[in-house]
Amino acid sequence: MLPYFYQEYGNPSSHHCLGKSARSAVDWGRGAIADILSANPDEIYFTSGATESCNLAIFGTFSSAERRHFVTTTIEHKAVLEPMQAMEAMGHEVTYVAPEPNGCLTAESVIAALRPDTYLCSMMAVNNEVGTIQPISEVAEACRSMGVLFHCDATQGFAKMPIDVRSGIDLLSLSGHKIYGPKGIGALYKRDGIELISQSVGGSQEDGLRAGTLNVPGIVGLGYSARMCASEMSSFWERCAHLQGLFIRSLGKVCRLNGCEDRKVPWILNISIPDSDARALTQIDGLCISKSSACAKSDEPSHVLKSMDLDEDTCKCAIRVSFGRPTTEQDVVRAAQMIRG
Repeated sequence: MLPYFYQEYGNPSSHHCLGKSARSAVDWGRGAIADILSANPDEIYFTSGATESCNLAIFGTFSSAERRHFVTTTIEHKAVLEPMQAMEAMGHEVTYVAPEPNGCLTAESVIAALRPDTYLCSMMAVNNEVGTIQPISEVAEACRSMGVLFHCDATQGFAKMPIDVRSGIDLLSLSGHKIYGPKGIGALYKRDGIELISQSVGGSQEDGLRAGTLNVPGIVGLGYSARMCASEMSSFWERCAHLQGLFIRSLGKVCRLNGCEDRKVPWILNISIPDSDARALTQIDGLCISKSSACAKSDEPSHVLKSMDLDEDTCKCAIRVSFGRPTTEQDVVRAAQMIRG
C-alpha cells in the first residue's frame, strides 16, 4: 500500500499519467476480488466497508413509491437488520426468519418465507458471533427461480472459504479488515443487469453508484489481502481447527458450545462457561475476547444468542473467541489459562 500513499498518489478518475497509474492499481484490486468470487471485474464496486455495502444493496434496490416485501434472518449483522428496520418504518414489510437452537438456518424455513411480492432476500454466509455456516447456495437458487434478488453478507467468509456468486447470488458485501486488510475499505458485488439507486451523490465514480474519490491504498490492500487469504484457504481452516481444539482442551472447564459443531467455521468460537461473568472476562488485561459483535453496544445482550432461544444464564456467561493467522499455540494456551484464573 505504501507507494500509493506518497508516490503513486494520483486520483484514479484523472486522465493524466498519475491518474492512469492509480486507475491501474484500482483495476488490479477489482480483478483480485472478482477472481475469488468468480465474478467479472466490472461487477465489483468499492465502498468503505461491508456496512456501507449492505446499506447500498438493501436501500438501493427499492423504490419508496412501491410497497415491497423483504426477507432476512434474525441473526444478521446490524448492518442488515437496521436497514431492514428502517424500511419497515417507511412502510415496507419484512419477514425475519429465526434459526434453529444450534444457530443454523434451514434453507426450507427461509424459502418458505418468500412470497410472490418478495423483492429481496438478505442472508449472511457465516454468522459473525457463533460461526455457523448458512445455506446460501440453496436459498439463492430458490430466489433466482422465483425472481427474487438475493443479497449475501459474506464478511466473515470471503476469501476464507469458497463462495461462488454463480450459485445465484445477485449482491454480496465484504470488508477488508476481516481478511487482514486495512479498515475502512470494502466492496459490493452487483450482478450485471441489476439496477441500484446510488446512496451517495456528487460524482460519477464507480459507474455512478458511489460518489467520491476512490481510496487507492485501501483498494490495493484489500486486493492483496484477499489474494493472500484465498491462496491458503485449506491450510487456514486446518490451522484454526487445531487452535480451536487446543483452546478447548486447555480451558479444562465444562463449557457449552453455542452453535452447530458440524456446520461452523473454525475461526469463530462461541462458548458459555457456567458460573463465569463474560463481561469480567473481556476486561482481563492482555486478553482479546468479546461478548458479541464489536458493532453492538457493550451492554446489549447478544441478539444472535437470544434468537437461538438460549436462556439468560447461558447468554450471560457466553464469550466469543477468534483464531487467525497471527495466533500461536502459545497464545491459545495462555488465553485459556487467563480465563481459568
